[in-house]
Formats: sequence, structure tokens, C-alpha cells
Amino acid sequence: MPDDPMEIDVAPQGSTDRSTRRRRGPRALMIGAAVVAAGLVILVIALLSNKAEVATNQTPRQGRAVVESERPESEAEIADVHAQGIADDGKTLWISPTSGTPLDLTYAPLGTQLLLHVRPAALASHPEGGKALAALGPWGEWAIAQVEKYSGAKLQEISSLLVALYPQENGGLGCTLRLQLLEPLTNEMLAQRLPGSKAAIYAKQPCRVVGDWACFLPKSDAGSTLVVCAARDAAELIASGISPPPLPRDLQRLADRTDADRIATLLFPTNFFRAGGSELLQGTAKPLVTALQQIVGGDTTTVALSLHWDENFFVELQSTVAQSKRPHRFVAAVAERLSKSPGELEGAIADTSHHPYGQEVLVRFPAMMRQLSNYTRVGSERGLSVVRCYLPSSAGHNLLMAAELMLNSSQEAGQGGLASSSSPAARLTGKTIAEALERPTTLSFPKETLQKTLQMLSEDLGVAIELRGRDLQLEGITKNQSFAIDLREQKAGEILLAILELANPDRAATGPNDLRQKLVYVVREAVDGRPGAIVVTTRAAAAKRNERLPVVFRPIEQ
Repeated sequence: MPDDPMEIDVAPQGSTDRSTRRRRGPRALMIGAAVVAAGLVILVIALLSNKAEVATNQTPRQGRAVVESERPESEAEIADVHAQGIADDGKTLWISPTSGTPLDLTYAPLGTQLLLHVRPAALASHPEGGKALAALGPWGEWAIAQVEKYSGAKLQEISSLLVALYPQENGGLGCTLRLQLLEPLTNEMLAQRLPGSKAAIYAKQPCRVVGDWACFLPKSDAGSTLVVCAARDAAELIASGISPPPLPRDLQRLADRTDADRIATLLFPTNFFRAGGSELLQGTAKPLVTALQQIVGGDTTTVALSLHWDENFFVELQSTVAQSKRPHRFVAAVAERLSKSPGELEGAIADTSHHPYGQEVLVRFPAMMRQLSNYTRVGSERGLSVVRCYLPSSAGHNLLMAAELMLNSSQEAGQGGLASSSSPAARLTGKTIAEALERPTTLSFPKETLQKTLQMLSEDLGVAIELRGRDLQLEGITKNQSFAIDLREQKAGEILLAILELANPDRAATGPNDLRQKLVYVVREAVDGRPGAIVVTTRAAAAKRNERLPVVFRPIEQ
């Protein structure tokens, strides 16, 4: 991230309200929302992964502080206080870069539990917008395609997009989209944009139906609003949508403190992804559930995350805390909890296999986070805990890219390395793994990395193969080294040995039983529900853990 110059104002201590502007198929769409949510959550993980100091009880070095007895009461007084700002003292909470009104929640359905608000056109027009969207990788590309498919609107045509998720009677999740368009549409134009749709009328409202989805242009908005919802819910939403739905208390508190001028905002109860929303974060995104729980624990009830790009990049986390917790003490506890293990990210990167094209970004991820911590300020406002961070504008897409690469490089979290296959077929007993290694197979390619080679073999056998990156790192063995292989109709175990010999750093080794053959594997048996796997490690690391090597690796004298 280049060290672009930043001019940032700091909120006076004790300020208590919104800052003024500083220097002027249903599941597919739900997962699309979860994709953006994942990006925001991982950024907050990065945001809080370093030491931060609480601003609430600190005295600014410059500027005038607002003490309790002097706090302004009127909106005009509050705006005036925030407009003044003070010089950055490294502690006091940053002023917000925007001063918009709270989010408009019309056409969000009853029972809404998660809200995602994005300003696609504003992001697309920003110099960093294209990079930020590209940084989301296949996730972002696919999510955008789904929105355009079901709405008929291109990203550049959408002023704002509101995604609302809500529980259904069958136990699943429903999804509604509300798009504010830069140019109004007519029903005839909507029909042209959705060529496979059928005409329908719900609650006297003309709609276009695409599969199980209904799209309509509310009459009251003269074509500037487009709503996409489940066809079975269309009549109810048309009847009630013009009025914002009642929200749970803490969710409403945060909704009232949102800012519609921000590029992206996400609100949800902290138990959402551990309960009804768990189906959204599966596969490579599943570790986000654990990460979020580790950060907030049981102390928060609801969080609001937001990102914004202007001349700088801005991240904010607001949260409501349990009644037994004080907001400023909560953010201090979170910062302290996470700062006790500064090497965890480095360890996670070392223990996970990465594609060579992403490795260069990921190795800089810890440095990005350390830089991010330098510009992080925490505090509390009106009973809410608040974390804010400013970075150079280019930092946004770098953090998003690293987050996306990290998630898509990590599978079977908690195993200490990469499990190249996490399918049900890979969850085998030690006996079945031994049998699988006896099966003949073919592996042939002109050039590929060690990690990719093991992944291909894993998928072919249906057996999990874990690569312990940290063990290899201690021996100076890189997971991204490339080589060619052409072995046809040979036992899988022999192919695995050939791979390890090709990747071994000491070319003088004469075979797997030579002590100079540093790269080895052990078979981990299934125990207490933990799946069996082939673990690729080093001879030294296996000895240190007292792991018994297969006979083929043991020196003859043994």
C-alpha cells in the first residue's frame, strides 16, 4: 500500500452524535450478500487484530475537548463541534468522512435480520472502485452477475442496493433486494430487460416473474425503485413495504446511526451467522463464523460495519454490547485480546498453501495490518462502541484482495494446514487411506506447484492431504516450487513418494529411507470424529512430535 498523504480530522473528545462532512435463484442472491458480508467482516478482523487504545478517557494534545458538562444538546451545536475537529493525537476517535441520513429501509420485509446497503454506481465511478470489485475475485464477480441477472439492471445504473435477509417458515432464509436506479424504468422497459420473465399482478401491482422471483416498480416511486423478492412474498411486501419494518431493539439502534452516504454498510445481530445465517458462510467462507465469534465473543449483540472511499479509505465498526458490558471497556478488551497473539496471521499464512499468484499479496498481509493499526482509533458514542480507521485510498482493494485470497486458500480451519480435499469422500479411516494408496492412478503435467500437485492427487483419491506449511518453512522448503511429473497407472503411494522426492531440497538423497529426504508424510487416523488424512510434513517435525513414519521412510538399520 503506497504511503499516500492523508488529511484526516479527529472528533473532539466526548462528541456524542453524527460527524459532519470533512472537506468536502434466491440462494444465489443470498450468498451474494454473504460474499460482501465476508469481505467486510474480514476487514474488521484485520482492523482489530492489532493494539488499539481507547479514546474515551484520553485528553487530546491539541484542540478543545468537550467535557460532560459542556456537551451540546441541539443538532446545530453538535454539527458545529464536529466541524471543528482537532489534530490527530494518535488516540482520539476519527471524524466520519460522511454525514448522510440513516438508511432508508422501505421494502425491507418483516422479520429482517440482516441488512446490506451498497452504492454500486458511486463505487464503480471511484478510481479505486474497479480494483475493489476485482479484489473480491470470483466471489464478487459471481455476486454481481446474480444481481444483474435477477434485476435486469447493470451495476453502473444502480444508485443504491439494499439487501435484506429474513427467516422463512420452512427454516430457511428469504431475500429481498431494493434497487434505487439512476434513471427510472417503465414496466415495458423492465419486460425487455428480463426477456424470460412472465407478466403477473400481485396486490394490484404489475410484476415480472422470473422463476420463483417477482420484480416490480412501485407505483409511488415513478420507476426509480425496483424491488426483487420471492414471488410468494410479493403481495405482502407490496402492501407493507412502503413502511420500514420494525427491527429488534439493538438492530434499530444501529440502523438509526447508519450513514446512507457510505459506499457499503452491513448490519446484523452477532448470532446471525451462528444460527439461521450459518448456511450463507460455507466452504472457504466458513472460518468467518469462528473468527467473528473469537473477536466479539458473547459481549456484543449487534454490529454495523461500513466502508467508504473518497480521497482516503475508511472503515468503521459500531456495535451494541451486552448489558453487563461498557462500550469503551469492550473495545479495549477486544483490542487487548487480539493483540496478545501478533504472530497468528503470519503463522496462518505459513501453515496454508497458496497459489503462487496470490502468495506475493498474502505475505504482505501482516504488514498491511500493522500499518492499519497505526491509523485505528477506538472509543464510544451514545452507548455504542466505535472503531474507525483511515488509510490511503489504495489500501481498500489491497485488504479486500488479501482477505479473499486468505479465505479461498484456507480449508478445514483448525487443522494447522491446508486440507486439499474437504469433501465427504475425504473423511476416511486410516485403513481406507492405506487402501487408497495402493490404488493405481495417473498424474501427468508439464509444470505445477507442490501444493497444486498434492491437491490434484487428493481429489483423485478422495483422501484429505494436509500440507504443514510451517514445518516446511523451518526447513527452507517452499510450497510453491514447480516441477513436472508424468506417472501413469502407478500406485498412488508411489506417486506421492515421487512428488515428495521431487520437492525435497537435498538432491543428494537416494530414496525415501535416506535421512537426507526431509519431506515425508504420516497417516493421521480418524479419532473422535476428526477425519483421517495424509499429513505432508518434514522428518524433523515428525520426530519432534513423536509421529511414526511409514516404513518406506525409515532407514534400513531401523
